Amino acid sequence: MAIEYFTNFPDIVYNEQTAKNILLRAALRDVTKNTTSVYLPFTLEYGERSDMIAYDLYKNSGYDWLVKFANGTVDPYFDWPLTDYNLEKFLEVKYGSLPEALATILHYKHNTEDIIINVDTYTLLSGAEQINYTAVNAYDYWIDNNNKKLITNIIAPEFAGNIDIELEKKLND
Repeated sequence: MAIEYFTNFPDIVYNEQTAKNILLRAALRDVTKNTTSVYLPFTLEYGERSDMIAYDLYKNSGYDWLVKFANGTVDPYFDWPLTDYNLEKFLEVKYGSLPEALATILHYKHNTEDIIINVDTYTLLSGAEQINYTAVNAYDYWIDNNNKKLITNIIAPEFAGNIDIELEKKLND
């Protein structure tokens, strides 16, 4: 049974070197994705790592891939909630400083409806229409985006072994 995600990936020869074929992708079957009993709602805490959650839930930190797999995590850095420190560093690099991130308007959000418009569209609106929208700055956008990643789904422990076996079979077909 594969525990580490890349354990059962087939080997390939690249530049006369043997390596794991990390270009392969696996996904949960649609029937599994649509079966709500497979998932448990879960709220992450800032700074909590996927291997810590895997150990607590599955009693094996090697199942960290399963924690990420359930939510389609591809980028282990930006698809996972950043700590406050790392988020601030990201904003400083992207916008030059935190004050600049606060000053940068990304878009406008309608006050009562689920409508988002870009800055150019907002400038075309009349003053009477503009009062229906609130500016969303880069700082608030990224904080909100990061907070949304805290609410997630986890594959229920009783299904972990079966999914692990299915992954092994799929990769070795």
